[in-house]
Amino acid sequence: MNKSRKIDIEIINQLFKNLNEVTGIENIAFHKFVDEELSPVHMMGTKTLKTEDWKEVHSKNPVRILENPVLKKVVKGEIVFINDTINDKESSPEFKYFGIKSIAVFPLFKDSEVCGIIVIPSIGTKFEFCSEIIGKCKELIESFNKNSM
Repeated sequence: MNKSRKIDIEIINQLFKNLNEVTGIENIAFHKFVDEELSPVHMMGTKTLKTEDWKEVHSKNPVRILENPVLKKVVKGEIVFINDTINDKESSPEFKYFGIKSIAVFPLFKDSEVCGIIVIPSIGTKFEFCSEIIGKCKELIESFNKNSM
């Protein structure tokens, strides 16, 4: 992450609000990569999943980037979306900890290297991430990445 800039939580919250308006999904999250593990930074907490619970589950169940099928793709700069995490062979086993049924994962870059992710998880119900929604989310996240990372 850019050491000269502290990431403003209000800017992240605005990104989450904009992504929520596009998808209708809550519990959108920002993670960074620390020592080859996923490190939770900030989440749009809701009644479904509170921020404290999200961080606690991550601390008890560390996600190793190079051992995770989804993150292996994301570290290469790919956007990954799975509309049915239960039946998709490429799904991550960690999704079950949160009851994620569908998910989109977008890479964040610093100096052309992936340094973190924005996660849009549908908890409890499946969601159809169509190309139009993915495109709108990608545009919002790229703007955030360009101006905030």
